[in-house]
Amino acid sequence: MAETGKLFLSRPMIAGAARKQALQLPLYLFAIVDAGARKAEITSAVEALEAQAPPNHIVEVTIGLNRMHELRDADLPVYWGWVGDYFVFALNDPDGAAAAAVSKASYRAVPGYLADVPGTDDAIAFYLDSEKTLNTFEEALRSIVPDQSDMEGFGKLRAVLAELGLGNLKTISARAGFAGPDVVSQGVVKFSGERSGLMACYRPVQMSMFDMVDAKAVSASVFNLNAAGVYDAVMNTVKQAAGEEEIGDIEDALAEVEAEIGFGIRDGLLASLAGPVVVYELPAGAIMEAPQGGAVAIAELADANKFENALVALGNFASAESDGMLQVSTQEQDGRKIHTCTMAPLAMVGMMPTWTIVDNKAVIATNPALCNLAVKQMTSAITSIRTTEGFQKATAKLPANLLSVSYIDSKVQFNQMMTQIQQFWPMVTMMATQAGVQLPFMLPQLGHIASDMGPTVSYSWLDGNNIRSAYRGSGVEQVVGA
Repeated sequence: MAETGKLFLSRPMIAGAARKQALQLPLYLFAIVDAGARKAEITSAVEALEAQAPPNHIVEVTIGLNRMHELRDADLPVYWGWVGDYFVFALNDPDGAAAAAVSKASYRAVPGYLADVPGTDDAIAFYLDSEKTLNTFEEALRSIVPDQSDMEGFGKLRAVLAELGLGNLKTISARAGFAGPDVVSQGVVKFSGERSGLMACYRPVQMSMFDMVDAKAVSASVFNLNAAGVYDAVMNTVKQAAGEEEIGDIEDALAEVEAEIGFGIRDGLLASLAGPVVVYELPAGAIMEAPQGGAVAIAELADANKFENALVALGNFASAESDGMLQVSTQEQDGRKIHTCTMAPLAMVGMMPTWTIVDNKAVIATNPALCNLAVKQMTSAITSIRTTEGFQKATAKLPANLLSVSYIDSKVQFNQMMTQIQQFWPMVTMMATQAGVQLPFMLPQLGHIASDMGPTVSYSWLDGNNIRSAYRGSGVEQVVGA
């Protein structure tokens, strides 16, 4: 069975759901495989699967102009077979719409619903019409639910989606493929009205935020998020989904938590954030002060006093609950307070979360050295990542109205990943051997792969009332988990 699955997946395939006119279940599911030169292999694999069915369980039928196979007495009609070199499988499609579409389709033309999404040597494409999906789902429910009062749950679902900002979501389209050595993708999310809920919580960013990023950073990202708005959207969604009694219990529980930790979550911590945030990572060995590298986050503040009071209260609460495992300390330096959290196991590997406030910005780093360097980067005329060749190359043609930007030095990241894997390779090989898998005793040298890597950039932007996104890079961050 697994080998048959691999055989099908080795060929171009399209799978999806389409609307149909019917009294019940007004949609059908389909999968179409371009068998090409492997038609004979796929035919043999299908025949082997059919041979496992009970006698007379599979019958031959005519679907349109094609001879197909189907299951006898199935709850939902299902058929499969060949239309030329295309293998077609369809569920709940007795009229043969899927097979007919294959016969009539022009395979060279890009479908209209993907035409406004740029693509290069596509490896995968995705399209969802959210409006049609919801309407079809509602129509199917109404046809099978005898008591229309039972449709209250679906109405609640629509209310929840509206609070999240997804109620007027129209379509999602995306294409991904290759351009030379790079993986590329483009996507667009379209709305039928103004963005609201979570979708309205993302605000435009400025490229000048990257001036606060060290030139040696291996990755950097900027975004602008209305954190208090996210909280409101989530809480309003919960209220739509819950009953009055549950809402009261939730509010009481939150009030109890806030009283215990000593600050308000929404009106204290989240309201203190202005929205713009830049996050970056320094690789191991990049700077002497922090040889193991680490991460930094810098957030603009709407109310520095609220933010400081909230984080100090949170640190005190965590320390009191840790049975002495967590130590929180504060010291004065250059007229500002430096707050450090220390846990012995983390401190041994260079992790001592540290934060301070400078020029109405919160600077949070994985260790004191990085925190001090980040402050120096912000307050001095030091070369930033924006001056590096890789960053300038990756961000040379970004559109206006950016909502987020992420940059990665893929070559440095890949080499860092290989160094980390090398440290654990002996343990990996031992565990693999115990499982009966033979791996090379020495980690293979893969430096030649990194030599061909260029920088990686991903970004999103506003196109009218729609949100577009793009990616171009090595794809290595998917392995690293960035």
